[in-house]
Amino acid sequence: MKKEEINHLIEEAKFYILNNRFEEAEKYLKKILKDNPENPDALFYMGLLNEMLNRFTEAREYYEKVLSVSPGYHSAEEHLARLQGK
Repeated sequence: MKKEEINHLIEEAKFYILNNRFEEAEKYLKKILKDNPENPDALFYMGLLNEMLNRFTEAREYYEKVLSVSPGYHSAEEHLARLQGK
């Protein structure tokens, strides 16, 4: 998958997340992760999507995966810290 296609899919997923259309967002993110399982942006937005759906264990796992492939990914660090105790 080309970088331009990945970026387009990320933008589509973000749009759907912002509009609370989580199933659609998840389809786009899973499509990216199928071919690029370590894409930090797709992993981050999967974490965010799961966090918004109160699936905190899954969200935490995605944020931890982001940080394992992209140490210092600030947004993932912030969201992971916010999930402590949930």
